[in-house]
Amino acid sequence: MSGATRVEYLPVLARVVATTPDSIPYQDGRTYSYLIVAAVPRILWPGKPIAQEANDWFGVSYGYITTGQVGQTMMGMPHLVEAYINFGLLGTLPLMGLIGYVYALLDRALNRPMAGEGGMAILAAMMLAPNAIESSTAASFGGLVQNIAALALLLLPFRAWRHQRPATSSPGAQR
Repeated sequence: MSGATRVEYLPVLARVVATTPDSIPYQDGRTYSYLIVAAVPRILWPGKPIAQEANDWFGVSYGYITTGQVGQTMMGMPHLVEAYINFGLLGTLPLMGLIGYVYALLDRALNRPMAGEGGMAILAAMMLAPNAIESSTAASFGGLVQNIAALALLLLPFRAWRHQRPATSSPGAQR
């Protein structure tokens, strides 16, 4: 996503800053609550909350969608906006630093030769996903470990196939 596209979120941030905490109180971390239960499989907890709940709450509370549109229209709460909604200006910097650190860890782990093309594919899938930076932190990171594991498992047959192929010699190599 380009920097110009990120500028489109400034009116959203401006609306949140103008409204919080005067009309809508700080959430004190409530929009991050899904992160606590994200690792519990739905098969064990069929009624488990969904990661989208924070986005829905945001959309309704700040007037972007109506309660009737919940479940019909997706609304994203960008990471910076969510940090401000929860902890105000003072909490935004450390939270954004932590989120940036997680993205940097992903980059360092998957954007290197030892990770192979599969690592790059997983990184691209995680960073280009529709719920990446433009959605709540819970939606972005709630299933992160599970998503990476699932993508890695899907890529295993291709990695095995690649290692089974006979090596081709370079054009100038002797046989």
